[in-house]
Amino acid sequence: MTIVVIGPETLRLGFESGGAEFVSTDTPQEALQRVLESSSKEGVGILLVASMFAQPIQTELDLIRATRPLPLILEIPDFEVKPREQSEWLSSITAIFGIKVS
Repeated sequence: MTIVVIGPETLRLGFESGGAEFVSTDTPQEALQRVLESSSKEGVGILLVASMFAQPIQTELDLIRATRPLPLILEIPDFEVKPREQSEWLSSITAIFGIKVS
């Protein structure tokens, strides 16, 4: 199962060093295109999208999540956007999977 990271070039080195496939993008709309392309590739299990791109396209990402069980699409912190509070992350996991994480 492949992990794909979609984000700005500044995140490339760290994620590629960890074995993830990296897709560089410059805008939220370009990131959405890359999410759609990557989510239809066979073998992709997790998509990590940088916050600076994920937040503006949150509605579209939620629609994709609601219609496809895989890949799992998660927002990750980047250097441009302050990370969301942990409680929001836990609420998202509860809403998506129907489980409570403490």
